[in-house]
Amino acid sequence: MTWIKFISWLAALYGFYYLLNIAWDLLRGKGAGDKEAAPELHFDETAAPQQVSPEVTEEKNQPASPKAPVEVATSGLGGLRVKELFQHAKLELIAYNQSVTF
Repeated sequence: MTWIKFISWLAALYGFYYLLNIAWDLLRGKGAGDKEAAPELHFDETAAPQQVSPEVTEEKNQPASPKAPVEVATSGLGGLRVKELFQHAKLELIAYNQSVTF
């Protein structure tokens, strides 16, 4: 049996299967129109809406001091800056534990 013949038989079987499913749904769906609709849930809103005013905090209004040290997010997690990464690569300090996937 060639691949073309196999794929054509497989496609014909799948088509026949799906046609049977559609026919079964159409035959079964004719009697479903006589039934009552399924019950629906209704929720009544009992809480009245309230108007909320924004709170002003003093921390947001104060400008940040320019001399304050800036904490880099990677330093807390043990990461490196890009400049430090290239320095480590030049010194061959980077050890690869796993294969690199692309």
